[in-house]
Amino acid sequence: MKDFNLKEYLFIGRFQPFHLGHLEVIKEILPQTKQLILGLGSTNQMISLHNPFSYRERRILLKHTLSRHLSAKNLKKIKLAPIPDTKSDLQRKNFIQKRHPKHLIVTGNSRVRDIFVDRVLWVPQRFKNISATQIRELFLRWDFDKALRYLPKWLDKFLPFFRSRFDRLKSLQKGI
Repeated sequence: MKDFNLKEYLFIGRFQPFHLGHLEVIKEILPQTKQLILGLGSTNQMISLHNPFSYRERRILLKHTLSRHLSAKNLKKIKLAPIPDTKSDLQRKNFIQKRHPKHLIVTGNSRVRDIFVDRVLWVPQRFKNISATQIRELFLRWDFDKALRYLPKWLDKFLPFFRSRFDRLKSLQKGI
C-alpha cells in the first residue's frame, strides 16, 4: 500500500460481511492517521442476497468486532458513517464530497475508485484472497465453517444469526 501522509481517511465499503481483509486494511491505516471514517455503503437498500445485513446490523457487528481487535486509542480514531446508494455516480460523488471533503478515500471497489480518481487510495478488491461475495456464497451453501475462516474471530458468536438470515434469504430466493 502507499505511504500514508494525509491525516484523514474514508474507507468506503458495504462490509457485507466485514471480513479479515477489511480488518487488515484498517489496522494498516490506523497508526498513520488522525481519523478513519468507515463509510458503510448501500445503507438505503433492502436486505437481499447482495446486501444481507442492514446498516444498523453492520454498525453493531463492526463496533463489537473492532472493540475486540483494536486498542482503545485506535478505536477513538474510528467513526462510522452511512453512505446510501444514489441514482448516479455524480450524486454519489456530491454526497460524499459534501460530508467528507478532505478525506483521502480508501476502497476496494473499482467503481468508487473511478468516481474519486483524484483522491483515492486503491486497495485490491480481494485483499489477501478474501472476498465478501465469496463469503456470502459460502453462507448460502451452508458452508459456515469455511466462511468463518475469513471473518474476524469474534464474529463466530453471531453464527446463529448468520444461519437464520441466510436461511431466510435462501427461502426468499426460492420463492417460498
